[in-house]
Amino acid sequence: MATEHFYPDWIEDAFNKNWFIHNPDTKNYKYTNPTKPNKNHKFLFDPTANGVKRGDLICFTENGIKNRGYRNEGVYIWDGSKMCRLYTEIDDYGSVPPEFTVGKEFPPNYWIDKVDHNSIVWLDHDLYEKIEFTINNNNKIKGTIKEYNYKINISHSINKIPTWQYFLYENMQKYPLTINNNKIQLIIKNTYKLYEKTFDISIIDNTIDISKCIDYIQNNTVYIKTDIYFPTQTEMVYYINFNNNKYIVDIFLLKKDNDTIINEIKEYCIDKKPELEYYENNIFELNI
Repeated sequence: MATEHFYPDWIEDAFNKNWFIHNPDTKNYKYTNPTKPNKNHKFLFDPTANGVKRGDLICFTENGIKNRGYRNEGVYIWDGSKMCRLYTEIDDYGSVPPEFTVGKEFPPNYWIDKVDHNSIVWLDHDLYEKIEFTINNNNKIKGTIKEYNYKINISHSINKIPTWQYFLYENMQKYPLTINNNKIQLIIKNTYKLYEKTFDISIIDNTIDISKCIDYIQNNTVYIKTDIYFPTQTEMVYYINFNNNKYIVDIFLLKKDNDTIINEIKEYCIDKKPELEYYENNIFELNI
């Protein structure tokens, strides 16, 4: 379990003003105050002399009292050689940085109740490749790492559309319709296949010549549009313009099969190495 080490907050203030010079060989900081250049500063900030080890937390408080402030205020982490700030890309209040990983070096509960407001951790890089995924009968995606008996609950809505109308409205302005195997489709792209969504587009009007419409889409940039006050309709509809007419369309999400989902999640994890939230008893949650 990570140990907290308390120091007076004037050290943090000087540290933020770059008044400490770090010596990577001795792993300490020499104090220097440029506002008083003629003064001989001998103070060394040397966490290792007080038994600080890699992964421990350095906490700056008023007069160094052993009483943490709000959230992770004044809290840093020791990397074995120097002080590092907590990671703020996910939680503004700070979390364990990605260079401190769970597996070989640290157990998953190492910073529980030490880093406040979250339990974010990162796996050893090679462990992302060892996650075995399964999908149960309730479409819940689970992961396991047998080497450490880790269990991972995966929060993912690959076969669902978040806030349907907003999601479509936002994306149909970006992606024109395409033709695949003589079918009209809307393909919403993403950096990761995991997040790509493909929709089959069906034109409701039986009088339209579908083959001509397909030719038109192949040779022109056609977007789905939406209208709340469409003639003869009482709710929002989606349509395309063709031959100077508006044709209402139905939109169907093409769901991915389990093998596809699992493969795409594996590729995503290996490439992105995302953060996990640790709960208890070697159980994590992975939000993707």
